Amino acid sequence: MDIHYMTNKDIVPFLPLLNSFLKTKRMNPTNLQGFSSFALADGKICLGAVESATPSGFLLAEKDRDSLVVLAIYVDEAKRKKGIASALFHSAVDAAERNGLKTIRLSAKNSDRDARRFIEGLGAMPERIEYSFLL
Repeated sequence: MDIHYMTNKDIVPFLPLLNSFLKTKRMNPTNLQGFSSFALADGKICLGAVESATPSGFLLAEKDRDSLVVLAIYVDEAKRKKGIASALFHSAVDAAERNGLKTIRLSAKNSDRDARRFIEGLGAMPERIEYSFLL
């Protein structure tokens, strides 16, 4: 599996995956190119996971003072339970450390037990409905 920072030239193969993500959030994916401008803007970190030459997942985060706030982690349904989300997260930790950030923040709905279990499995400490990772 390859995890890399996305650029304008390699975000295009990830757009169908993004479309799937937006549909799970019941969002209308009307302007996927607008998303690429948003995801690749200054202050954002967009990581892509490729497995067997196929886009498999992505992580989108933004820098906020001394924290990295994870906005989205998504893995193709057919490729889940293979460690892709964990690999994306650990790559985000590396990026946060390189940028001198002190914490990583993730939010999960109370009702989303799978997301909470995943986040807690990474070693997060709950803070109300958010989780923080001390680096």
